[in-house]
Amino acid sequence: MLSHPSYHNHYTFTHALKACSFLHAPSKALEIHAHLIKSGHYSDLFIHNSLIHLYVLHDDVVSASRVFQSISSPDVVSWTSIISGFSKCGFQFEAIQRFSLMDVEPNVVTLVSVLSACSGIKALKFGKAIHGYGLKRMIIYGNVIFDNALLDLYAKCGSLVNAQKLFVKMPKRDVISWTTLVMAYAQGGHCEEAVAVFKRMVLEGEEVKPNEATVVTVLSACASMGSLSLGQWVHSYIDKKCDLMIDGNIGNALLNMYVKCGNMRMGIKIFNMLMHKDVISWGTVICGLAMNGHGKQAVQLFSHMLIHGAPPDDVTFIGLLSACSHEGLVNEGIMFFKAMRDTYGIVPQMRHYSCMVDMYGRAGLFEEAKAFLRSMPIEAEGPIWGALLQACKNHVSTASMILNTIRAQFIRNPNPQFLNPLIPFLSNSPIPQAAFFLYNLMLSHPSYHNHYTFTHALKACSFLHAPSKALEIHAHLIKSGHYSDLFIHNSLIHLYVLHDDVVSASRVFQSISSPDVVSWTSIISGFSKCGFQFEAIQRFSLMDVEPNVVTLVSVLSACSGIKALKFGKAIHGYGLKRMIIYGNVIFDNALLDLYAKCGSLVNAQKLFVKMPKRDVISWTTLVMAYAQGGHCEEAVAVFKRMVLEGEEVKPNEATVVTVLSACASMGSLSLGQWVHSYIDKKCDLMIDGNIGNALLNMYVKCGNMRMGIKIFNMLMHKDVISWGTVICGLAMNGHGKQAVQLFSHMLIHGAPPDDVTFIGLLSACSHEGLVNEGIMFFKAMRDTYGIVPQMRHYSCMVDMYGRAGLFEEAKAFLRSMPIEAEGPIWGALLQACKNHGNEKMSEWIRGHLNNKDVGIGTLALLSNLYASSERWDDANKIRKTMRGNGLKKTAGCSWIELEISTNILDSDLCVA
Repeated sequence: MLSHPSYHNHYTFTHALKACSFLHAPSKALEIHAHLIKSGHYSDLFIHNSLIHLYVLHDDVVSASRVFQSISSPDVVSWTSIISGFSKCGFQFEAIQRFSLMDVEPNVVTLVSVLSACSGIKALKFGKAIHGYGLKRMIIYGNVIFDNALLDLYAKCGSLVNAQKLFVKMPKRDVISWTTLVMAYAQGGHCEEAVAVFKRMVLEGEEVKPNEATVVTVLSACASMGSLSLGQWVHSYIDKKCDLMIDGNIGNALLNMYVKCGNMRMGIKIFNMLMHKDVISWGTVICGLAMNGHGKQAVQLFSHMLIHGAPPDDVTFIGLLSACSHEGLVNEGIMFFKAMRDTYGIVPQMRHYSCMVDMYGRAGLFEEAKAFLRSMPIEAEGPIWGALLQACKNHVSTASMILNTIRAQFIRNPNPQFLNPLIPFLSNSPIPQAAFFLYNLMLSHPSYHNHYTFTHALKACSFLHAPSKALEIHAHLIKSGHYSDLFIHNSLIHLYVLHDDVVSASRVFQSISSPDVVSWTSIISGFSKCGFQFEAIQRFSLMDVEPNVVTLVSVLSACSGIKALKFGKAIHGYGLKRMIIYGNVIFDNALLDLYAKCGSLVNAQKLFVKMPKRDVISWTTLVMAYAQGGHCEEAVAVFKRMVLEGEEVKPNEATVVTVLSACASMGSLSLGQWVHSYIDKKCDLMIDGNIGNALLNMYVKCGNMRMGIKIFNMLMHKDVISWGTVICGLAMNGHGKQAVQLFSHMLIHGAPPDDVTFIGLLSACSHEGLVNEGIMFFKAMRDTYGIVPQMRHYSCMVDMYGRAGLFEEAKAFLRSMPIEAEGPIWGALLQACKNHGNEKMSEWIRGHLNNKDVGIGTLALLSNLYASSERWDDANKIRKTMRGNGLKKTAGCSWIELEISTNILDSDLCVA
């Protein structure tokens, strides 16, 4: 048509430009542009707009701008095209500038393009102005495309509160709206909220289905949290209710989730299913194998990758070098590092150098590490020194040498980005004080430190438990001008809470102008942790930002502390309404703990049954709930269910200690032995520490002292509880002299006795008639060990005098007591009177019991004493007093276990 000028018009060129768009032919577009200028059709506005659109499509914003400038009167399409072009090509400031010069009324597409530019440079204030302009001109109401662009702006600017408010108010939401909010939370580090939004999207209706971007984002959030259960739920949803294929980006995201959550078996299964394995697929599995302790398999998989013709990238080599480091494959690591540079042309980055140094360090090849460091073309940064310091944990001299090298490097090149990451590494090194040395070094050069310096220094305080240093850093922060940084405020609150200094944490919180959810959660958890539960609940009620799951868990913890069941139920309802707690095992555990602490065992059981996922904390909480509520048989039954239901959840130390205590409370030796057998055969827990003491206590309480002594001798670390349990057990089971002998062994081993030890000793002396020894122990308890005697100690002493028939000494001891005698003391003395037939002493006791609030057992004993002396009138008076006060003695009961052999302690019982 060009060869016959009379045959073409402006439509010819318009359609030709459209063809260029379809065919992506930029050179042809330039040719048509030249023909237009020659033809005389260049003045046509529609053609101008088509040219701008075409150049923008080819990212040629310079040519698009020239065309725009040649238009005498640009219309809204012209302005919108050039604004969107600048925004698309990364010239966001220019896009906003063009919009401010616009002399025609913009439309929704124009405003969306400007919002896109604002998102690119995080110009929140200007974006809000665009929103206001659109509302004023009534051109955006109910427009989902505009609302999505505004939602994206809030998300990119980290304004999640505004994003959430806008989302709630949107009259219509499409898949982009939901996906943008999910991404906003995920990219802002609020992964639990991201998953909660996805769940709401799925549950609210069939109209909007997640797309690839939604699924990839939510799987990445699950991977970041390390939440396998949530990831599996998303996987199940994709399989059953989604029309999306598990391949490409979704396949890689699913693979990444399983790898990050440590389920390599499922990760490999997904990998094998993928029809199209790209470099990301291979790299994810190689890194996953290396990260999960399968370094040799990672190296083998790299060979398969090459056979399949997939070219490795920098991430692949990070996985390979990490695998070689953890497996000690030094030669292979050197070979891969060389191949990366020489064969594949990949320039090593800091992470590759860090892996190499880590490999040399783990292998103890410190000289080779030093030589490698010297050969590096770039200067070593924090992670590299950190890796080497980590390897030097058992080599203090080498660590000191490295620290001197770091110091020398800092003097040559004082770069805070180099030193900042080293501070937390040093705090966990063989010379942790060096972290503060480095911090002080940076402080001496004010221009060299930034807010990261203080953040890392505060982390070091957390590792080292150095509250005084925290105050010092706080003072430096105020002077430095970095105190206004919200992240630093939150770090300070966290640190003060860690050190139980809730007053300082509260002051820091009050100095924040706009606290975020992290600030509120930190101060609420701080108040709860330090015993100020009412204050924690009060702070929650003042909270003006949307809480997250961690916040709600902290409030539930406060409710548990003060048994605020009603408020805890309200928190549960709030979480359900906002869809932020569904399937969250941490929240469910906190609620379960609340019901347990409040004695609401029916609700605890109902919740436990309904929980979609239960971990070891869930099972342990329910076991504890029953045990602490006195329902020991139910506690053991729950433990048995836990053991029998599957291999996924294994009891931990707390579970085992609780169930053994329940067996001890019941006096059930057979159940205790079954638990012991389970620990031995199917548990990875050591019989030492708390578990050893609980097992020891169980055998002692169940009367099997022979097995108790055997466990005691097995314990590698015998603490005061271990010694005290055996001493009390020997005393309780009629082996008082051995209990006294064992006390001597305890002192030889350097274990300091406590108040329980002396209860056992005094009880032993009482039952064995060792009066002089008992008096000696009682004095030593006060004068030598500084232990203030309690009612139980006084009761043992009175019982000792009574059993020995020393009633005058007992009376003298009672008069010398600094506290008033209670029921158990009188009961012990009455029992002695009954045994020795001392009616005169009984009368003296009765005189002292008048108008005293004594227990039912003591009164019953006194009544029985009168009855045995045939003093029926006096016995009836006591019984009448008991009935008048509504007192009735509870019938006694005994636990009898059949088919259990009686354990008899021989005279040769010994303790190692």
